[in-house]
Amino acid sequence: PFQRERYWIETTEKGRGGTGVPPRAGRASHHPLLGQRLASPLKHIQFESQLHVNSAPLINDHRIYGMAVVPGVVYMEMVLAAAEENLKVDTDDLLIADLAIMQPLVLDDAPPPPTGEPNGNVLGPAQTVQVILTPDNTGGASFQIFSEHGEGEPWRLHVSGKLRRGQVSDSRNGADIRPSFREQISLEEIRARCQVEHSRNGGEAPQNGEALSGTEFYQTIWNPEFQLGPSFQCIEKLWRRDGEVLAQMRLPEMPAPYIVRPDLLVLDACVQLFMAALPRGGREEAVYVGTGQESCRVYGPLPSAPLWCHALLRNREDYQEAITGDFRLYDESGKMVAEVAGVSLKQISRETLQRMARVSTA
Repeated sequence: PFQRERYWIETTEKGRGGTGVPPRAGRASHHPLLGQRLASPLKHIQFESQLHVNSAPLINDHRIYGMAVVPGVVYMEMVLAAAEENLKVDTDDLLIADLAIMQPLVLDDAPPPPTGEPNGNVLGPAQTVQVILTPDNTGGASFQIFSEHGEGEPWRLHVSGKLRRGQVSDSRNGADIRPSFREQISLEEIRARCQVEHSRNGGEAPQNGEALSGTEFYQTIWNPEFQLGPSFQCIEKLWRRDGEVLAQMRLPEMPAPYIVRPDLLVLDACVQLFMAALPRGGREEAVYVGTGQESCRVYGPLPSAPLWCHALLRNREDYQEAITGDFRLYDESGKMVAEVAGVSLKQISRETLQRMARVSTA
């Protein structure tokens, strides 16, 4: 159930697109992050909204080097909401594929509120954002998310990818990727493996692996330069060794109606586990941001009971500027409920993000 009240800053429409004809505003979306659909004779489904740091608490709670960066879960919520409203499909039947995050979208902070006014009443400078779905002949669509940067300036592409319906094969080689629902894993076996550190030649090293609480993870492994609010902190406990992590997860406690569905926040927290899979030492100063994923699928609503995430790094011998990994979510019985393949992350420096921020807010 999405909140239907609109709270966007009203702005004057500008001409867009190659025809020089300004699109007419269409109907308002039922989802606050989408804004309104633009009227167009083309087959593209196009939404435009004004995004600011207080569009959703999640944006203000997602800061890198102190700057508010739109989190990937907001992009995914916008895409899924647009698909639900216009493709008339159940998102449980959708696979998100070939997701690419080209560059982060950094939003300006709101000015201090007037005396006596709560911070939430000050929206901050707005950034015009468009979500574009292009339906295909299979019932799916490709998607893109752009932001505008001033009159006469080119639109900047932040995210692209595909939505596929009922997908059962890998886009690269046609291999069957359907889960075997009746085949269950042993969580105890993985946990035991992660509690003993193995040497490169296969023998057991004298030191044990690590077991950490969620609090210990966010205090000792997660880089404090990447600030996450409570809704992003879904890790209860984890067991790790280099290249592999098993973690107990929880759905975030969020008041309804949701602006971003809690399932997406759990998936975001699973990506955080790759930081725990990196070898200890020499990694604590690095800040990694997501740059894409090969495929993501959730097999129905996530259970409210304890969830377990098993994360594996692919490039275990090469922890440089970029890393790639896969993870799966399981229920308490060991049945898979979600899987994400080919998650890619890349280090980003303060200087690089500041340069992108100047471009984003120019």
